Amino acid sequence: MAVRNTLWQTVYIISIIFLSLLPFIGWATPVLAILIECYYYGFSMLDYSCERNKLSAAKSIDFIGQHKGLAIGNGIIFYMMHCIIIVGWIFAPAYAVIAATISMHEIKEKQSFA
Repeated sequence: MAVRNTLWQTVYIISIIFLSLLPFIGWATPVLAILIECYYYGFSMLDYSCERNKLSAAKSIDFIGQHKGLAIGNGIIFYMMHCIIIVGWIFAPAYAVIAATISMHEIKEKQSFA
């Protein structure tokens, strides 16, 4: 899963680099690059919860694909926590995994009642 995500992330980032060479469109590329980075950070954190719930790789990809906002949101907080020197570096990974686990639990509860 990590190799797959690394390859896709590399493809997207290289595409963004080429896109950044275009006038006016290039101004939006830093934001787009950060959102892609945050998506893949969040993806990896949510994947831990998917593994814990014994989802296959295909089901995990499908689940996270359906909840892109959750992955991006989790990744943004993970990314921003790294701005806090030392303390953020220590707590960001643990916080992101705990937040993904709680989010996954809430989604499973909502789906079981639906």
